[in-house]
Amino acid sequence: LILGLGYLTKQYVVPLGLVVPLYILVRKKWYLFKRFESWLALIILASFTVPYTLFTFQCSTEGMGFFTLPPVTFELISKYPKLLITEMPVFSVLTCLGIIIGMYKRSRPVLFSLLWILSWYMFHTFYFGHYIGSRYLSLLYPAMILPFSLACYEITIASRKLRLDKAFVCVITFWLLFTTISTPVFFVRGYEEAGKYVGKHLNTKSVLFYGEYDGSFMMGLRRRVPRGSPFVLRGDRQLAVRYWFGGVKKFYVNSVEDIIELLTRYRTGYVVVERDNKKMSKFAEYNLLLEAVKLREYFTNIASFPIRSNYASLGSEVVVYRFHHDFEGKDKSTVEIPVP
Repeated sequence: LILGLGYLTKQYVVPLGLVVPLYILVRKKWYLFKRFESWLALIILASFTVPYTLFTFQCSTEGMGFFTLPPVTFELISKYPKLLITEMPVFSVLTCLGIIIGMYKRSRPVLFSLLWILSWYMFHTFYFGHYIGSRYLSLLYPAMILPFSLACYEITIASRKLRLDKAFVCVITFWLLFTTISTPVFFVRGYEEAGKYVGKHLNTKSVLFYGEYDGSFMMGLRRRVPRGSPFVLRGDRQLAVRYWFGGVKKFYVNSVEDIIELLTRYRTGYVVVERDNKKMSKFAEYNLLLEAVKLREYFTNIASFPIRSNYASLGSEVVVYRFHHDFEGKDKSTVEIPVP
């Protein structure tokens, strides 16, 4: 039931739904299928997840159209192990040691944790492997806590014989304190400030944004205008439909004139663009937009906000352009958003 509620929040918990049946299969606990409570839980689970899933597909315009499996390579297989060793080396090593100890002792909780780890890894590597990032580790860490604790306990017991148990506890404590203090506070600035600016000087039906952190921009905008207009048009959805991993599914604009027509149709008053983004500079629609904003008869550069970050390699600045066009007499149009 907890996993079902998690599914309604974020669908990344789907692989964890395999843990319970896998555990039953490995342990041969077939009697659990005969219990009334098991079937009642499944019925309750289906009652709120199946309608939600059917409704999602009904609202979708693309179905599973954004989905392709990543090519299986050694680099793909090793990405998450490398990421774990880089971000939490001691925690990862002790977790592996705890799994070995737990399997040797035939610990059922450790077996459950191992199945959790394997299910998570298989899903996020071979199914969702186009986009690998530390944000997805949040569903893995709970499964690592028990093996890690078991390894710490066994090391403490073994060191007690050598009268080193207090030293080991001190080392672990200082390590936890050191990693906590040395972990940087990540930040990205520039996008939210641009959103606040647009919200403050607002007089338009829509805003087109093309940049890396659209969520940060929209948060800044909604702080000024919490409800109602304008709606934000994402460049990677309105100028083209792109996968998260950079491939393109569909182009909506093929020329600067197409961009002008789209902005006029949606009564767009502002265009906000991230400059000098190396990844986006490979995208045709992004380069077309940069060409379009050079047309002084349509666009005026009214503000720019430098991008600062200690988290990722981004562009140099976020630039706000005012789009000048006569919207009088234009028919109202419906914004079509591709939903996977």
